[in-house]
Amino acid sequence: MSYNTTETIQRLWATFLQEQLASLPAEQRQQYEQQFEDRFGELLKNAANGNPEGFLDLIGFGGKGPVDFENLSYPYIQPDFDDSVVPSQLHAAAELYYIYQHERMKIFQVVEVLRRLFQQGRMRIQRGPGARGLYLLEKWEPLRYSLRDRMIAYRRAFNYGTVRAPAGAIVNPNFHRQLVGFMVAVSQYFRDLLIGEVIRGGHLIDQRPFGSIGTVQRIGLDLRYALDRATYGNIFALTIEVGHYLKTILQLLDTPDIKKAFDANTKWD
Repeated sequence: MSYNTTETIQRLWATFLQEQLASLPAEQRQQYEQQFEDRFGELLKNAANGNPEGFLDLIGFGGKGPVDFENLSYPYIQPDFDDSVVPSQLHAAAELYYIYQHERMKIFQVVEVLRRLFQQGRMRIQRGPGARGLYLLEKWEPLRYSLRDRMIAYRRAFNYGTVRAPAGAIVNPNFHRQLVGFMVAVSQYFRDLLIGEVIRGGHLIDQRPFGSIGTVQRIGLDLRYALDRATYGNIFALTIEVGHYLKTILQLLDTPDIKKAFDANTKWD
């Protein structure tokens, strides 16, 4: 199918779909619209890729010789960028960001101080769950990744901190700028939707609120790609180990005997 024919069919299909589904309720319209779009995309893909000689026609080496642009076959390209992104790395990046926020709160230094006070007998605890937790932390030392290892991970993934990354390491220098831009774009998108609902305020197709999501998608793709590229190596193992250690620390700080020793109501006091 030629490029000109494809463009005409897409334009007529959009008009036909809008006219036929305009009278349906919002719930049914959304359901049928998605089904029609999926089926139309499948048919368009099969029709577009039916002629394997499109490139030969473009350069004039096909059986018809040089062909006009409007008569060239339409190449349907299936986007597979999402398949190349490793979800576990993005989840590890999210966990690492959560760990970094607690690192800024000095929670690992706090538990080291508690261990030292417990060892020196300067805390009025001896038999409770907090005392047992401090004993286990002091005996086993479960955290194998040191402070420098964590700082290097923060530097690589988020460009946070002052520790220099190892030579040849991939650093994500634009993370904070992209993160702030993504949050601003999302807030602006929902602001536009809210304004659109106030001004237009209808559930019909021609009365739906409008908000441009293109900026959100573009910044989100860039942010995701940069995080995926910068979180190879030991980031996943580090987040698993430090994440379990952080969970143990938070549970330890919430034990009643430690809170009583410092006259605290919660672990955040």
